Amino acid sequence: MDQQTKKERYEEARQEKMQARKSQTSERKQRWALTWAAVAVPVAVVIALLGYILIKTGGASIPDIGETFSDQGRDHIADGASHPAYNSNPPTSGWHYATPADWGVYDKELPQEQLIHNLEHGGIVIQYKLDLDKAIIAKLEDLKKSEFECKLVVAPYKGLDKNIALSAWHRLYKTDTYDETTIKNFIKKYRETGPEFVPCSVKAAPMQQAK
Repeated sequence: MDQQTKKERYEEARQEKMQARKSQTSERKQRWALTWAAVAVPVAVVIALLGYILIKTGGASIPDIGETFSDQGRDHIADGASHPAYNSNPPTSGWHYATPADWGVYDKELPQEQLIHNLEHGGIVIQYKLDLDKAIIAKLEDLKKSEFECKLVVAPYKGLDKNIALSAWHRLYKTDTYDETTIKNFIKKYRETGPEFVPCSVKAAPMQQAK
């Protein structure tokens, strides 16, 4: 009887040691995870801010392009809701929907009220007439697919009075001819000039259907 009791005590002690080891291992893993998060999150923020600074300073030496328009505010409105007239076409600020468009290339028009939200986030919107030469459309779309992966939307817009329009927050450049240098300089100079900095972390598809 005594021998059996000793075995039971031995087994109980062994189980307690194993449980203690598991607890220590779990605690170490939790500490490691917290340490990693404490390091990784600030590093990610720093990288995003450095990218933002590089983009902002990269266009400092480029002369002004296009026109500047006064601020019409940043009010959110319900999808489809009416609002006062914008002071430019396409608009560069003002009343807009709560959800911006995904960064990417579209083959159909997007609401101007949605695209203003993209401008607010520091994006550039390139819009073109529906009957624009397909070779030029392909060049505009290629800007998004290659050199300017983030913070750019390319889409058609029937309401244009020029073949091509580039808009940023408070800034608009319209032209009938494709000048690649000027277009690229506009993107470099005015990208990340919106009032809100939202990191571009999601890679959009090369071609998207308008929502």
